[in-house]
Amino acid sequence: MGLRLNLSEQPEVAIVAVTHALAAQIFYLGADAHVVGIQPIKTDLAGHADGDRGYARDRLAEAVSLDMTGYWRPTVRSYLGRVTKARILEVVCEGVSGEAAERMADMKKVDMAEAAQQLLSATDWRRTRSP
Repeated sequence: MGLRLNLSEQPEVAIVAVTHALAAQIFYLGADAHVVGIQPIKTDLAGHADGDRGYARDRLAEAVSLDMTGYWRPTVRSYLGRVTKARILEVVCEGVSGEAAERMADMKKVDMAEAAQQLLSATDWRRTRSP
């Protein structure tokens, strides 16, 4: 009880203890990290209101100044081959130009995805929504 009281008065140490307890239980099967008396429970808020999951993710990304271009590029394998032709054209329009998208409009999907990959490789475009 004394440990918990002192921990409650030191938020910078408390956040480390909470993070350790949750991470140990999630990543180390069988870990007994109940010093702070918490256990991870998955709660999906997406079913309760439109945009909860995306909003939280976007706020966290903003808080840590995430720049996905350092970790991910739109390639045929990672993204462009999995989305519709219409989405590929949207992506090229967003990342390159409307004119570039118009020039690709009549291509077959495989060719379109490959051309989009080439065009987007020189940009900082990143996926801002799910396919």
